[in-house]
Amino acid sequence: MAFLLAHYATARRQPAPERGIRCPEALVILLAQNGLVHRCTVTDGNCGLDSFGQGLRDVAKVDRSLANTHKYKAFAHNAKTTAGMVAHLRQVAHDWMRKNRDQEMWDGMSFGQLALAMNKHGRARSYAEYLAAVARDGYWIDGAVIHALCCHFGVDALVFQAGQEQMIVGPSLVETAATSSTSMLLMCLVNDVHFWAVTAAPMDKPQTPPDNGDLERISQHID
Repeated sequence: MAFLLAHYATARRQPAPERGIRCPEALVILLAQNGLVHRCTVTDGNCGLDSFGQGLRDVAKVDRSLANTHKYKAFAHNAKTTAGMVAHLRQVAHDWMRKNRDQEMWDGMSFGQLALAMNKHGRARSYAEYLAAVARDGYWIDGAVIHALCCHFGVDALVFQAGQEQMIVGPSLVETAATSSTSMLLMCLVNDVHFWAVTAAPMDKPQTPPDNGDLERISQHID
């Protein structure tokens, strides 16, 4: 999950997904090789939550056991707008992280310790400081936040990034998790820049990669 460590790069930010950042060609190709395409997300710092929420909706369409849970119904009630969905997911993640600080992730490593280690670029000096940052609108989410959301809803997340192996985040990482995950939502990102949502490619509409000009503009935001 180290690749999820990030600051949100300096970029033009908009709260509307239709004005999102173009996905780079390498990531478009990786998704296409897996029969997938990206979808735009907001560019106001909440792109990771938007990506997760879109993926969760897709999973619920085929996993009725998820769709019928009180947790998903609360999500759906608050997700009538993107702003409402993002705010709800941020609160859900914050609450789960506050309650599960001492959950053992691996031998000798608690969730709280892992979250702080992953947040080294965010420079939180304590877990309480980190949670306060997570609660702020527009704060870039990392792997710990995605893990918290996955555990809350009982799903795993498969995260694509060009040039790296796909990473799984969620309850399947934790042997002591109370429930096993049977569904997986999809996300993708360019580290330090942006998350996009991911969905199955339409059979009759292949994705067109961005041109070199788009790639040059995107590369300017990558450290």
